Amino acid sequence: MKKICFNKDWDFTYEADLDAHNTFGLLKYADAANAAARFYDHSNWTHVDLPHDWAVSLPRSIWGDMTHGAYPISHWHHKRTEGHVDGEDVREVGWYRKQFFLDESYANKRIFIDFEGVFRDSIVWVNGVYIDRHASGYTGFTYEITDHLLVGEENSIAVRVDTEQHEGWWYEGAGIYRNVWLCVAEPVYFPLYKTVVKAQLDGSVSASTVIVNDTEQPVSDTAYWSVVDPNGETVATAETKFSVEPFSETEVKVDLRVDAPKLWHVDTPYLYKLCLRADDETEEVFGFRSFEFDADRGFFLNGKPLKLYGACNHHDFGGVGTALTDNLNFYKVSLLKKMGINAVRSSHNPQSPAFLRACDELGMLVMEETRAFGTSPEALRQMRAMVERSRNHASIFLWSIGNEEFSVQSLEWSHRLGKKMMRYIRTLDDTRLFTYGGSNGSDYTGVNSAVDVRGINYIQNGVRKTDPDGYWVENYHKNHPHQPILGSEESSYVLGRGELRDDVGSGILDCAGDMTMHWGSTPRGWVKYYDRYPFLAGGFIWTGFDYRGEPNPYTHANHTSSFGTIDLCGIPKPPFYYYRAWFTDEPVLKLTPHWNYTEGETAKIILYTNCEKVRVTLNGKEIGCYRPEKFDDIRMEIPFEAGVLRAEGIKNGACCTDELRTAGQAVDVRCETVLCALGDGDVSIVELQAIDKNGNLCPLADDTVFLTLPADCGTIVGVGNGDPTDFGYEQQPPEEELRYVRIFSDETGAFYEVPPKLPNQLSRTHFHHIERQNGQVGFEEDYRLVVRTDEDTDLPIERVYTTKLRGIQGYEYLEFERFGANVTVFVNGREVGNNLRSARDSSVRYTRPYRFYCDFCDGVNEISVKATLANDKAIPFSGYVKIGKIKRTPWQVRLHYGLARVFLKSAQPQKLTATLSEDN
Repeated sequence: MKKICFNKDWDFTYEADLDAHNTFGLLKYADAANAAARFYDHSNWTHVDLPHDWAVSLPRSIWGDMTHGAYPISHWHHKRTEGHVDGEDVREVGWYRKQFFLDESYANKRIFIDFEGVFRDSIVWVNGVYIDRHASGYTGFTYEITDHLLVGEENSIAVRVDTEQHEGWWYEGAGIYRNVWLCVAEPVYFPLYKTVVKAQLDGSVSASTVIVNDTEQPVSDTAYWSVVDPNGETVATAETKFSVEPFSETEVKVDLRVDAPKLWHVDTPYLYKLCLRADDETEEVFGFRSFEFDADRGFFLNGKPLKLYGACNHHDFGGVGTALTDNLNFYKVSLLKKMGINAVRSSHNPQSPAFLRACDELGMLVMEETRAFGTSPEALRQMRAMVERSRNHASIFLWSIGNEEFSVQSLEWSHRLGKKMMRYIRTLDDTRLFTYGGSNGSDYTGVNSAVDVRGINYIQNGVRKTDPDGYWVENYHKNHPHQPILGSEESSYVLGRGELRDDVGSGILDCAGDMTMHWGSTPRGWVKYYDRYPFLAGGFIWTGFDYRGEPNPYTHANHTSSFGTIDLCGIPKPPFYYYRAWFTDEPVLKLTPHWNYTEGETAKIILYTNCEKVRVTLNGKEIGCYRPEKFDDIRMEIPFEAGVLRAEGIKNGACCTDELRTAGQAVDVRCETVLCALGDGDVSIVELQAIDKNGNLCPLADDTVFLTLPADCGTIVGVGNGDPTDFGYEQQPPEEELRYVRIFSDETGAFYEVPPKLPNQLSRTHFHHIERQNGQVGFEEDYRLVVRTDEDTDLPIERVYTTKLRGIQGYEYLEFERFGANVTVFVNGREVGNNLRSARDSSVRYTRPYRFYCDFCDGVNEISVKATLANDKAIPFSGYVKIGKIKRTPWQVRLHYGLARVFLKSAQPQKLTATLSEDN
């Protein structure tokens, strides 16, 4: 099956901005009206490429729903603030449309559309045909659309997305926020996500697939299997004969063997590819590896012990919201790897296919977690979608069936649910074990007793609830010696990025991670605890990255969490270097946070290092020599003296250095490319760094920076600074520059003054004229009385309305709010568009704005509208007539602790220029 990326050239609008009611097309086939119809002029919608998150472009409200990022995408946002936010400003429903042409090469193919993720409650139409509805915002879905497409003609897809109801208690985004694919197959084909690969350490591979015969004839053929190694060499082949009856399917299995396979490991993520060919083709990427949990010795990868140093993560990111491109997913995984993380938990929902591919290729274990706990039809659908799409990924080592289901997790009820969920998943994948994120301490009665691996959400929870002496985990292990244990969620420290002080009243959090929620632990606290007990397989910090929503401890003041060891934009906080020092073998020496105190002040400094010995000097004078203990950092209090604080260390005979310099006032901004786009769909990241006249980073700068990027070098798509208190925009709202046209004249010389928007005349049908019609040949009746409308008795009238304008060169489009007739629009004698597309419901052509993109010349421009009126009472057009263009207002972002980041659709991010505001 061929997969074609379908992300480009969509259009988007809010349902609240549509001018007519949209029927869902359930009356008759292909009869959806207005925004869901096959023919609908959506030229005045916003052009977007997918993935797209409309919420992140909305203004945040200080009265808003901080749990979900303070964006108005649900009426909960309005109700919970007692009306501080206008309910009419809520943008909970959005529409997407795409027009596309299918040439003759698509004839006799089977065509599917595959959505990786839409948040949420989506409805899809193809050529005005209601296809289906999908509730979950976190699972992908595929529809066959073969029967509803027209080869050799223009086709349309419309998608309605409704975010009114939440699925989680964090920011979830809004829209088609993951990739979309058009999948094309032969009439005899391998369906998506039905090929299964199981590989053993000895090189044996068992594979199966489903073959569908969508023809009228039985098919007998041969399936050709091959395994390709990381170097592109074919290392195993097999053939399988199969027969499929008409309009049916069959399963085909095969066994192959690869000699001396290279094993997939977090340090050496070798991947193989299974290729399968018959009439159709498909391939699956997999790895040779084994996972084992031992109740006394922890986790084993490929038969060798491996402590899990993990991170929980939601899926949003700075500037782009939840609409991460593939390369941004790879970037996030690479940052976690750099920190020393070797496993991620997809909290609390399945991650995107791109994220999982990144984990496969970069060497990151994955605990994949379903969103809906339980055995309802919806919960089972979500589990099936997750497992079928993910089961061949080498990185996934554990399924999680839920998280903190407070009302039932300690009851026998949840034990029954958990057992049934596991039985169901085993029918889809029998190669992995199960866990659950339990926040109920030593409770065993409920779901904790059902799963293979006990997941502990916070060791402190048990101390508070079940064992004041703090030994509850040890006792749990003694009481349930058969069950392996891991920390499915740990730490929950809250921290800023740039200062070693707490000022709760001012919203400043210590950047070392010493402040925690009451259920949490400091970095040293949880790491030392899990290192103490061999039976603990490891733990997952909450969280690797900051995320929008859940802004503890400032639940009503901030819009973004402070849990992350990396901020929302990908900038590390100080404990990043603590983990890197102790979770990796690389030499680490990092002084933090800054050396910009005031004279007479005692400076607080932390040194993160895994060096055997470290010497610290201030302006060349030795402050002290240190030998760090395992899993410790070095805390120093030093009388401040402007200059250079320097650290020198030795690791495995190699010298390491780091230093902090006192900086002056910020006078410029340095642009450093952090991530460069390699493809058309990629996003680049540029970091902005405030510097003084000597080029030193200014670590406390909070200046505003103006940004420019040449038009031929791409576009800026978002900005961010990692500050959870900053309510400035992340994506620049578009602004129109307009000129309105009020007067036209017709060919008789009479002037036409554009009236306010009037109801659609052609959609108001009144049967109040009776016409006698004599009998017709072949019928028994002598006559009949035919009910007619008044319009039937009138002859159409053609009129041309004209106006002339100067000074509009450079404007981009001409827009009419409402037509009342069939019209064709001309600019300077050249047709720029019309509303003549056929549609069963005439209101499709009239009851909404029409935008015509065109070029205006220097000097006089003539605009003509040729209208065919039903009668002399008809209104040709009403409301506004405007000439517009999108204003290119300057982008800006405020620095936070001297840094900010810019997200660009550009292969030349080095062309970005940044200038400090003169008002700073």
